[in-house]
Amino acid sequence: MFPTARIGRMDRDTVRGRSDMERLLARLHGGEINLLVGTQMIAKGHDIHGVTLVGVVGADFQLGLPDFRAAERVFQLLTQVSGRAGRGDLIGKVLVQTYHPDHYAIQFAAKHDYPGFVAKEMQYRRWMHYPPYAVLANVVIQSEKLEEATGWAGTLGRWFQKARLDKVRVLGPAAAPIVRLKRIYRYHFVLKAERRQTLGETLRAMLAYAETQGIARRNLVVDVDAVHLM
Repeated sequence: MFPTARIGRMDRDTVRGRSDMERLLARLHGGEINLLVGTQMIAKGHDIHGVTLVGVVGADFQLGLPDFRAAERVFQLLTQVSGRAGRGDLIGKVLVQTYHPDHYAIQFAAKHDYPGFVAKEMQYRRWMHYPPYAVLANVVIQSEKLEEATGWAGTLGRWFQKARLDKVRVLGPAAAPIVRLKRIYRYHFVLKAERRQTLGETLRAMLAYAETQGIARRNLVVDVDAVHLM
């Protein structure tokens, strides 16, 4: 479709260090490249003048991830990448491919409405008890043996049920979204609490109990303020 385009790539395969990035941007600024294709790396704050068109393919795939910040990440990405177009004297245009055109993250990004997005996002965070209205922890049980991972997850699950935790909500156990990673089986819990101190006390008690049950510390990964619940 673009037989005369001078195409460049910006991704982890072509940019492995700062020198690679500088050479690529110099080629773009010098006009050696006039069509740049890449990953989210393109959106990260590069001041490139003369760009009049930006296209975003699959802009909303993150909305399907088990991440309470999914909408925030999509809004942030679209806002960043939109800023690449029209930075000079020429007017810019941004085209976005989305399967969820009515989603508030897409709508507010298209309008450059940051206050509107924040108001809507905070409303959902408050309803669902997500940060900043709560503190989260993700507890991952992992083992190279499936029976060990599931057995330990069940052991901790029964402890959480009997502990009758005050002001701590426990979700799980459940298979992690990526249940096997590098030959390691993974199951997890998500803990929600209003106060960090309460969550910390619960996690310390859980770790102490896990030790009595022969669950080694290397088989437990605890992520407080879990960004992505993997």
